[in-house]
Amino acid sequence: MNKKRNTFRLWLSTLVAATLFGVMASTANAAILYSQPTSDNADAFFSNLGAGAQNADSFLLGGSVNVEALRWWGSYVSTDVDDFVVRLFSDNSGVPGALIQEHTGITVSKVGAGLMDSGGGEVFQYEYDLPDFVLSSGIYYLSVMNETLNSEWLWSVGNLGDGVSFFRGADGDSWDVADSDLAFEVIGTRQVQTVPEPESAALVMLAGVCMLLARRRLHSKQI
Repeated sequence: MNKKRNTFRLWLSTLVAATLFGVMASTANAAILYSQPTSDNADAFFSNLGAGAQNADSFLLGGSVNVEALRWWGSYVSTDVDDFVVRLFSDNSGVPGALIQEHTGITVSKVGAGLMDSGGGEVFQYEYDLPDFVLSSGIYYLSVMNETLNSEWLWSVGNLGDGVSFFRGADGDSWDVADSDLAFEVIGTRQVQTVPEPESAALVMLAGVCMLLARRRLHSKQI
């Protein structure tokens, strides 16, 4: 009977400790990691790689994150045909630097945003569920281009950023500064390290002591 009781105490102590350490461990929370959406009657910029109109804008990450999706806003001069190219760049002293990732031939969801651009065109919201990948804290740059020339796709101006974006004609050219943000959001999960309160830390210590005592008692009974 005593052996069974000690075995139960050992199991219970282990369970308590595991539960408490689980509370203290990192937890992932889905979130919009960075946001600068557009507004009604906002301006927009032509963005097409093949036509020599590349645009990019910066975003800041405060910690290591798993990027899961990108969202952006835009409109069309003519037909709404899409062939998006999405690029992510590192930072190079305040301008886009090395190419980190490029996504072409992608499937993008598109819905009406209920907004109009400054030229009277309907604004759409786009979202791309990209293969998950990790970015550490720091500054990065997103570039979105629509390669269907007859669409003349326009990337909407955004809000809540630093008031500047970047443009260039072709790969290899230097990036120039534009006095407008571009509308996009970065979506993913952020690892949050939970710091235990004093009461939680004390419970963990108590569980550890109980587990140690239970092991000693079980060992002495077996001898």
